[in-house]
Amino acid sequence: MLILNTVDDIIKVIFEAKLNPPNKLTSTKYNDNVTYECGCREFHRVNDPSNIIFAIAFPVKFVMDCKNGYVTFFQIKGFFKQKVTSFWTTKSKTFSNALEKLGIKF
Repeated sequence: MLILNTVDDIIKVIFEAKLNPPNKLTSTKYNDNVTYECGCREFHRVNDPSNIIFAIAFPVKFVMDCKNGYVTFFQIKGFFKQKVTSFWTTKSKTFSNALEKLGIKF
């Protein structure tokens, strides 16, 4: 997993990921065993209601903000058995600074 420390690095991956806001079809109704590796060095359940879905990308990719102040971009693959791959992570504050630089309100 890539750890992003600068606003410019975050802006670059935001554009590469082609992120969209969550919509009414966005679902995290996965088994409790489906977890993602987070930048806070913990594994979080995808269905944990304390995580905030910031954005989505296709197919089945999420940007989630955890309760410990980290944002992580990950993908879920598989139908009967899901596998999660975390691509990048950053501190929530740095992610917010990147959004502000892009003029995105949150």
